[in-house]
Amino acid sequence: MKVRSIPANTLTATVTLLRPYCGELTETKLVAALRSADANAAPETPNPMLLVREAAAILRVSPWTVVRMLRAGSLRGQKIGQQWRVSAEHVGELTNGKENPGDA
Repeated sequence: MKVRSIPANTLTATVTLLRPYCGELTETKLVAALRSADANAAPETPNPMLLVREAAAILRVSPWTVVRMLRAGSLRGQKIGQQWRVSAEHVGELTNGKENPGDA
């Protein structure tokens, strides 16, 4: 959550509602806590996707093998238009020995 500015009436109402649970809560402490939580939050990074030829190079197999693995479901990816995109995370798991890429 990005904390920019909170209207005074919203801040007062929120503190009033939370005060029975947090007796020492003030408007200043609430804003500081929200800003601190915002600064500590890890940014969301989408799962990067690779082209078939990139995945093939990493796995040291042919692009056709990657396509067969995608169709068989032994490699995670999705088709966007006419082209496959391969989950970089899953390719990393395969290269770290969690699964055998030659199973497809």
